[in-house]
Formats: sequence, structure tokens, C-alpha cells
Amino acid sequence: MTQSLDQFGASGNGRTDDTAAFQRAVDWSAQQGGATVRAVPGAVYRLTDRVRSIGALGLELGDAEIFLDAEPAGLHASARLEGPFDLTEAYEGGLHLPVALPPEAPLPAPGSWIKVISDALEPYQRDRGADDRVYPIAEWAEIGEGSTRSRLALARPLRQRRGIDPRSAPGDEPAVWPWAARFSPRMVWAHADPVTITGGIWAHPPERDGWHEPTIVIAGHIGPRLERVHVARGYDTAIRLTGTQGAQVLDCRTENLANDPSQGRFGYGVAEGGARSTLVHGLRGRDTRHLFTTSIGPARRGERRPAFLIGLGTSEGALVRDGSAGPHELAPWDTHHDARYVTFERIAASGGKSPAVAIRGRQIAVRGLTLDGTGRGLSVFADYSSGQVEDDLWLNGTTRADYPMAQISDYSGSCRTAPVAVRAAALSLAGTGRIAAQGHCGLRINSGAVTVTGAHHLILGPGATAEEEDALILLSPGHEKTRRVFGGATLDVAGLLEVDGTGVRRPGLHGLRLGPETRMRVSGLLVLRLPAAAGVLRTGEGALTFIGDGAMAVTRPERDGATLHDAGGTTEITERALGRRIAALAPRP
Repeated sequence: MTQSLDQFGASGNGRTDDTAAFQRAVDWSAQQGGATVRAVPGAVYRLTDRVRSIGALGLELGDAEIFLDAEPAGLHASARLEGPFDLTEAYEGGLHLPVALPPEAPLPAPGSWIKVISDALEPYQRDRGADDRVYPIAEWAEIGEGSTRSRLALARPLRQRRGIDPRSAPGDEPAVWPWAARFSPRMVWAHADPVTITGGIWAHPPERDGWHEPTIVIAGHIGPRLERVHVARGYDTAIRLTGTQGAQVLDCRTENLANDPSQGRFGYGVAEGGARSTLVHGLRGRDTRHLFTTSIGPARRGERRPAFLIGLGTSEGALVRDGSAGPHELAPWDTHHDARYVTFERIAASGGKSPAVAIRGRQIAVRGLTLDGTGRGLSVFADYSSGQVEDDLWLNGTTRADYPMAQISDYSGSCRTAPVAVRAAALSLAGTGRIAAQGHCGLRINSGAVTVTGAHHLILGPGATAEEEDALILLSPGHEKTRRVFGGATLDVAGLLEVDGTGVRRPGLHGLRLGPETRMRVSGLLVLRLPAAAGVLRTGEGALTFIGDGAMAVTRPERDGATLHDAGGTTEITERALGRRIAALAPRP
């Protein structure tokens, strides 16, 4: 069954307020189980308030414009939610969740997913004590066979998690089991109603004061599909996915988003929080804060609203592919600390003043990245807070699994400053990579671990850089907290890493700066091409070790050939001999 928006009283002339008609249309669609409402081709629908949908929804907007003429105009599509229901006793593991469902609540079907929430805090907790804001732990759990109203059967146990007691003082809190009764574990879940939104050009008026409402919010839905949605001008966030499962965002476009245009601050393109198994394909955009990001935002202690609870917790299993980003305020491709198992494939970034990719999540993969004049190249890092503990990390984890982890492969292009930077994180560079940059430092590790396999080339130039970046490769031990986790900074070169500084014009630049509690292990080939008037090859008290056939080749413009350093000492080799060694490790076409 299909109806046109004009059948619900919408004028589509861009002057008449069509909010009430739009609301009637989405209500009818929900009543009909997601029947389609179509826009009139070429129409302009003026909205002055938020249109709210609960349950099923079908919109085909084509080339129609949705003119958002007053805050908080936009669309909020929420699933039909159940809960929250408290666990009747502590969950200690296993395949049964103790809960008492009331008679009027449906029993979750096998194969459906619930969300279990604890008042214990995530290891990346921040803003401790400020306005009672917290980042509670929340886990997706799949329902198995044999559930009763007192014990829900799980397809697999809840993941072994550590949390932080919200009553402990900020600092190095001991780990706690988040599903203990004292942390008030509870659960919510959503009904599987179909949601499809196709087409439409959503736009706010230009030069309007900043708003703080997303243009489109999809909350709690299972399998929602947004296709060819264009947010041409907006504030805050274009598309917000909150607690969704299996969402698909296909061939969408966002641009010119600002949450405070007077300050030049931009909003987000697609932001997901607490979501699972999201597919974002063909996303394009420019002039936003991030084009894609994960971020849940803080909750308040004791939160009970199911619409809010469904969006809490880690974003898991997102696939972002074939996307293209123009200049952005911050990294266009971003993951927050609340993300796990996010994969970027065949993405591109151009312009801007920040990295092409910023990774703060865990188990993140980037496979195929093209950079074109971005501010920086690749950044994998844990944030620092400005909260109660000066210069403290947001993260309070005690193992590497609590900190950002990423694998980046098959990247190429150019940036203006640092090609690769790591802070309190683990990074694996695999496959092939080549970045031409204007900075002086090719790889900087400020606490953390970097492993290099495959073949990677970092070409540096005469541009400005930070004063402390006085070496082609710089390792420093970092924050006291992460030194206990990572043991300082480590670089393992098991493949080919070539850092070419011949284009640098800074005199006295060193080859390596290895600070205290740092170590470099070379089992492959490290090539350092020093600039003219370079300083010493190596400075600092960190350790440099050659393993097996591992070697480091160093060239200087004033000398022919290269000096080869390995476990046996040093030897002089010709440039041709070095070329053969590089070719042996470089991938064949």
C-alpha cells in the first residue's frame, strides 16, 4: 500500500508549514506496518518541529526537499522498545540470564538481541563526577532456545568484561565485574519493525544560530535502511544511529554541518552509538566535524528510559566502505573509544587540517585509504582528559585490550605534517603504504606498540613541524599510566620501512630518537635516508636490537651508497645493493 504526502494535507510549496501533515503520514505508515509514503517530485516540504515515528516507517522522498525551518525540526524514528527489566540476581556467567518478565511483556524470540546494561563504568570512563555524567557498560546478547519468564536463554555467555566502580575515586580504579547485583544490571530490547527512508534533500536555512538536534535519528531499530539521503545543510549531526542492529546507510551524502557556525564548529555526518552490525556504503561529504564517527555520549547515573538505554555501550561490527570525504574540521573517518570491530574499506580523504583517519577504538581495520593533502596522515591514540586529574588519560584500563588497537594496510597519498602518529595504542602497518608529507618526523610513538609488516614508504619534506620532532622516527615513553601497560614505546620492523628525509631542510635532524623505556627491534629492513646537515644517527637511551637477518640501512646525501647496520656490525654497501634488498621485500606487481 502506498500513499502520497499530499493525501495527508502536505502542500509541498516551501511556504506552508507541512509538519502536521508529515506527522500524519508517518503515523499512518506505522499503523500499516511500514507502508510507503511518497513525496511529490520537486516538492519542498517545510517543517517547523520534529516529526516522531514509533515502529515501522516507509518514506520515499525522491528529489523532494525537506526544509527544516525551526529548531528542532527533523525526523526521530524510534523502535518499539520493551523494558527496562532488572536482573533478579547477579549474572555470574553461563547461558541463562535471571530476570522476571511481567505478564504483559513479550518473550524475546530465539535469534533476537537484547541489551544488558550495568551501572559499572567503561574502562575509558571520563568526566568523573561532572554533573553526574557516566559511561556505563552495555552488552548485546543473542537469545537462544528455551527461554522462560524467569530465565532468558542466551546463545552464548556475556563477554568477560571489567568495569570501574562508579563510587571509586578517579585514578587507577580496580577492575570490577559489571553484572554484580550492586551495579543494578537491567535489560531492554526492540521489536523488529521495518524502516526504510529513501531519497530526500534535508536542509536548514543558512546563517542560522547553531542547533543541537540531529537531522535524522534512528533509535533502536533492527535492519533500518537509509538510501540516497542527502543532508545538504544542517547542524549537529546529519544521521544518528542509536542502538540499532543491522542498519544500512547506502549512498548517502552530508555536507555543511555546523553545531555552532559562529565559532566555525562542525557537526557529524553519520554518527552511531551503541549500534551493532552497521553497514555504511558510498558515504560522501565535506565541511563537517567527522564524516563517520562512533560516539555514545555520557549518561546519567540511574538512567531508566528504555529509549536512552538502548543506545548505550560499545558500537560493534561496523563496515564503512567506498566512502569519500572532502575537507573536514577533524578526521573525517573516526572511531571513538566506544567502538570495537570497525572496518574501513576503500575510503578517501582530501584537504582539512586533521588526520585522514583517527582511531580511538579497539580492533579497528583500515584496508585501502587514499589521502590527498590532509592535515596529517594516520593517528591511533587514546585521548587525554582535562578533568579532575591533570593530564590524566581518559582510559583507566589495565591491559592492552582496553586501549586503541588498529591494523592499517594499503594506503597512499599525501598529507601536510605527520604521516603516522601513535599515542597509548597498538598499531599494525600491513600490506603496502606510501605517504608523502611535509613534516620532519615520519613515525612518532608516544607510548604504545607499532608492528610493521609488508612494505611502507614515508617521504618527508620541508614543511613546518613541532619543535620536539627532531628525528625521522621518534619514540617516547608517554604517560605514566600507559607506561605500566605498554612498557613505554616499542617499534617492531618485520617488513620494509623506508623513511626518506632527503627533502627536509631542518639542520641537525636525527635519524632515531629513542627515549627512556623505548625499544626498536628490526627483523626486516629499516631504511633511513637522512637529509643534508643531519645530526647523529641515533640519540636517546632506548634500545635498538637486530634479530636474525634484520638490518638498518642509512644513507646521507654527502656520501655514496649506504651504511648497513645489523647484528654483525656495520658494512658499506652500494645504492644498487640496497635497491636489491628493498625490491626483495617490496610486493611484486
